[in-house]
Amino acid sequence: ALPANTGFPAPSALAAKGGSLAPVMAAFSLKDAGLVVDEASLTAAFDCEESAGELPTRALSDALILQVSGETLTLCDLEVLDGKTPGPVDVIGRLTRIDTVMDPVADAELGPNVRLRGVTEWSVEYDALTATVWVSTATADYKLVRPAPAYAKLWEDLELKTLLSARAIALITETKGTTFGQLRQNVIGLNSVEGHAVLEFGSEQLTKHGAFIADQIAGSAGLAKCKALQGMRQEIRRLTAPPTAAALEKAAKASAAKEAKQAGKEAAQVEKDKAKATRETERATKAEADKVKKAERDKESMQAKEVAYKKEQAAKPAGGSGPGPSQGGGRKRDASEPPKEPLEKKRTKFETYASATSNSVHRPSNDDNDRYKRQRIVLDAPHVLPPGCWCFTRKLTGEHKDLSNQPGMVLGHDGTEEDGIYYHVKIQSSGAIIRLKFSGLMQRAKVDLVGLVGRADLNGQAGYIEGAIEDKGRYTVKVQQMGKKDEWVNLKPTNAVLPVPTRVRLTGLVQAAQYNGRIVKIVRTDLEAGRYEVTMFEDEDTKLIPKVLRLKFENALLW
Repeated sequence: ALPANTGFPAPSALAAKGGSLAPVMAAFSLKDAGLVVDEASLTAAFDCEESAGELPTRALSDALILQVSGETLTLCDLEVLDGKTPGPVDVIGRLTRIDTVMDPVADAELGPNVRLRGVTEWSVEYDALTATVWVSTATADYKLVRPAPAYAKLWEDLELKTLLSARAIALITETKGTTFGQLRQNVIGLNSVEGHAVLEFGSEQLTKHGAFIADQIAGSAGLAKCKALQGMRQEIRRLTAPPTAAALEKAAKASAAKEAKQAGKEAAQVEKDKAKATRETERATKAEADKVKKAERDKESMQAKEVAYKKEQAAKPAGGSGPGPSQGGGRKRDASEPPKEPLEKKRTKFETYASATSNSVHRPSNDDNDRYKRQRIVLDAPHVLPPGCWCFTRKLTGEHKDLSNQPGMVLGHDGTEEDGIYYHVKIQSSGAIIRLKFSGLMQRAKVDLVGLVGRADLNGQAGYIEGAIEDKGRYTVKVQQMGKKDEWVNLKPTNAVLPVPTRVRLTGLVQAAQYNGRIVKIVRTDLEAGRYEVTMFEDEDTKLIPKVLRLKFENALLW
C-alpha cells in the first residue's frame, strides 16, 4: 500500500520551488468576476474549525491567479512566484465552507468573491492519490478547491504536474531504490488501479513539467539523492539539450532523402500518367479506324445486296408468277381474289407459359383462324417466377402442411395474372411436385447487406434469404463469411438489397396505390437513393405495354 502522506510540513510553512515558468495567458477584466471584496473585510464565518497551521484555514472556489501591472490584469501560473524575478500575484475566489477534514461542505452556500492582494507564498500538500494547492497571506491559509472557467486551462497544467509529483513521491518513498525507468513504469501502471487518475509520464510531460516534479521530489524528506531523481534530471537534460552538429547533419540527410524519394515518386507518377494517356490515345485511334472500316464493309455489303436484288428482279418473267412474300410478310391481294372478311376483334387475356419449349407448341401460325394469332406470347414475364428459380415453401396448410419450410425449385406455372397464377414447385427432399401461389413460397435470393449501424461489420457482405418474419417486417438472412461460422440475422428490407431480376410484390404505395399487390420484376438498383426500378405489364386491348416504376426498398417485398 502507498503511504498516506509524504511528511510535508503545514501549508503556510512550505513554498513550492523550481519548475519552468508557465506562459502568461490572456488579459482579464474584474468585471468578469462580479462583485469582489478585499480580504480585510472578511470575518471568521468561513474559517475552518480545525486549522492546518498557526493561521486560520479557509477555502476558495472558482479561483483565479492574476498578475497585476498597473491597471492590467493577466491570468498566470503560480510558478511565477518561483521565477528568477518573482513578483506577487493576486488571487480571486469565492469563500467556501469546509469541514474539519478540510473538504467542502456539501450543498453549503458559497460566500462572496474575495481578492487576496500581493500573495507571495504558495504550497502543495501531497498524499498517495491527490495534491492540494494552497496560497498563504499574512491573515490566513487558503485551500484552492476548484478553478474558475476562465482559469481552467492553467489549472489543468497545475493539476497535472502536482498529481505527477504526488504519485512519484509516494512511489519513491515506498521503494527508495527505484530507478527512473522503473518509476515511469510504476506511474503509468497505477492508471489501472481504481481511485487513481489516468496520467501520462512521457517525454512531453518531462520536457514541460520535469523541472517542477524534480524539485518537488528533492524537497521531500530523504529523497534529495535518490536514484530516480538523478535519472530524471539526466533525462530532462537530454531532452532539453540543443541538438549536436552530428544530429543536425543526420536530420538534414534524412530530410533530403525523404524529399528525393518523394520527388522520385512524383516523377514516376508523371511517367505513368503519360504512358496511360498514350495508351488511351492509341486505343481511341484504333477504335475510330475500326469504325471507319466497319462502315465501309457495311456499305459494300448493302451495295452487293442491292445488285443481287436487281438481278433477281430482272430474271423474273414479266407476268410475275414466282413465289411472292409469305403470308406473314403481307402478300398483296390479287384483284381477282374475293376480299376476305375481317376477323372479329376480341379482347383476350394474355397467357404466359412455363418455358420456351412449351411456348413453341402455342406459337401462332400463319392461319388466319388460329386463335393464338392475336395473342402476345411473353417469355420471362415480369409478373411470374421463371423456371429454375430456387425457393422455400412457406405457410402451407391442408394436405401439403408437412411440406412447409422446404427448399424446392420452380418448374413452371399455369394460369393468368387475372385468374391467379399457380407455380409447379418440385420439393428438393422428396421430389414431390405441388402447385403453390406466390404467397406460398419465398425466393432464395442472394442479397447485399448495406446501411447497418449496430452490425456495421456486416456491411458489404452477401447473404441468402431463407425466410421472413412478416409481423416485424424482417427477412431472415444467412450470412457466410470466409473463415467464420454461418450467421443468421433478421434484417429490414432497406438493409437487404435484392438483385436483378428478382420478382417482388408491391406494397405500401400511396401515390400509385392501384399497383399495390402486383408482382413485378426488379430491373435496376440505385443504392445511393435507396430505390428499385421495377417493370410490369398493363393489359390494354391485347397490347402488353411495359411500365417502369421507381420505388423505395421497403415497398418491394418477397412475401
